[in-house]
Amino acid sequence: MKIRFLSLGFVSASFLTGSVFSAKLIEIRIDLNPPSEARATQSSRSAESIDGPEPISFRRGTFGETISGVVTQRKSYVLAAKGGQYLSATISSTNNCAVFNTGSVSINFTTVSGDNSLTVVNNCSEPSTFSLAVEIR
Repeated sequence: MKIRFLSLGFVSASFLTGSVFSAKLIEIRIDLNPPSEARATQSSRSAESIDGPEPISFRRGTFGETISGVVTQRKSYVLAAKGGQYLSATISSTNNCAVFNTGSVSINFTTVSGDNSLTVVNNCSEPSTFSLAVEIR
């Protein structure tokens, strides 16, 4: 974003013996854009790395959910659970690009009381479509 202020001022006086004329031109430019290298870095980052984790919730009466998405770099999910439950999750993706942050396509752990996190990482250079199945028992 560029902001440009242009101010033009005149002072004029006339006397019986002569006249005075003065003009002043002031220009102020403010460039709020980062340098081109920083813009390129910012545009390559996706919203997924800036936004907080996306919540996963199960429909009433179910113990699991399957969601689909696209991951460019990494994408985090959070789901609330009671402590001591067993969480199992698997991920499938085009060209096997999307995996959990452990490097595996499946993950199992005992939940803590409250928020439990899952992070999907893209190991390829292009965005990857994935399907994530999560169950808690």
